[in-house]
Amino acid sequence: ALSRIGGSSGKITVDLETIEGSAKAGKNYVYLKKSITFADGVNSVTLSLNTTRDGNFTGTTSFTAALSFATGGAEVDTLRSLFTVNILDLDGAGCGSDSLCSNNGVCRNQTCVCNCGVTGLFCQNSNTSVISLPTNGCVFNMAGSNRQGRNILGYPSNDVIYSVVINMTTTLTVSLCSAQTNFDTYLRLYSGCPLQMSGLELMANDDGPYCSVDTASYEPSYISTTVAPGTYSIVVEGLSHNHGEYGLTVTTSGCHSQPPGSGSGSGS
Repeated sequence: ALSRIGGSSGKITVDLETIEGSAKAGKNYVYLKKSITFADGVNSVTLSLNTTRDGNFTGTTSFTAALSFATGGAEVDTLRSLFTVNILDLDGAGCGSDSLCSNNGVCRNQTCVCNCGVTGLFCQNSNTSVISLPTNGCVFNMAGSNRQGRNILGYPSNDVIYSVVINMTTTLTVSLCSAQTNFDTYLRLYSGCPLQMSGLELMANDDGPYCSVDTASYEPSYISTTVAPGTYSIVVEGLSHNHGEYGLTVTTSGCHSQPPGSGSGSGS
């Protein structure tokens, strides 16, 4: 609330404008510039300064609200004309316990990590965070990139998660052997959702031995293992901080004995 001192007689106005600090207008708060009126007999006026949430954890930020140009015989106290507004960032942080992360999200390092199929602040919405592979064929090819997104497990690079449903015991093969793959990749295979404690990492691979497509001085990642019926998650990420584009091939037994373009590669 804004207050005036020295009496409440007469109508006065004062201008207020917000000024960016570490908090940015349109990203962390709503810019405001307006004239505030104190009616005759009114000592204080309640004012709302609205903040916004962008889904990214940036820590506590702040901006300034400045008072100026009073009318009606009033004056702005120069010692009180500026005040700082601190914004405590709640974008996925500061959860404290799993109970604050809805939709079966879990709290890790004060951050809500959402369940597969759920994203958003404190896991409160149901936007798809995984890409479901079709189950009506034994071969699936897809181009992708980890340049955008977020790091949620493994190396500090961004992760892309695919979900695949297996209906019968089969050999599941996942390969990044492709001319589209242009960075040092890393593959992980999980049973269930890797973002939950129940998700179990079955295999992981950096440099696969079965690729003749030399896209760089390394071999693209490759995983092949026998799996029982169930839901599995494939995580594509970069080794260390690496990122770029990739070509993903997923096959089940009976489709290919090895990924297309396979053979003895010269990379290491």
